[in-house]
Amino acid sequence: VAVATIGALIVAKVILIADKLPFVDRFRNKPLAYSVIWKMIIYSVIVFLFRYIEELIPMISKSGSVINANQHLVAELSWPHFWALQIWLMVTLLFYCSGTELARAIGAAKLMELFFGTQQTAIRNPV
Repeated sequence: VAVATIGALIVAKVILIADKLPFVDRFRNKPLAYSVIWKMIIYSVIVFLFRYIEELIPMISKSGSVINANQHLVAELSWPHFWALQIWLMVTLLFYCSGTELARAIGAAKLMELFFGTQQTAIRNPV
């Protein structure tokens, strides 16, 4: 549970950092698909780098140098597990980017109305 929580915090921090990069909104005036795919790729690459560095840091303390640590990491890392997690993160980032771009395009108020209805609708049709 702690590893998943720390991983989620790292991904959240990556998204916050990446959103400040000047080239992230490159396709702002194009159809949403361009922006969604572009942001998902940027977020995925940065998450990949952070995850790799996260695995590399303990190896550096064991081996004493970055080059030796990288060689040990390439040899010892469970690559199928690493890539399975990376693919899962890419899928979730695709959903996140789709949602945020849709919210940006239609506006927060319209999105809230679509999901939860208007205040009058809730009053007229109590559950």
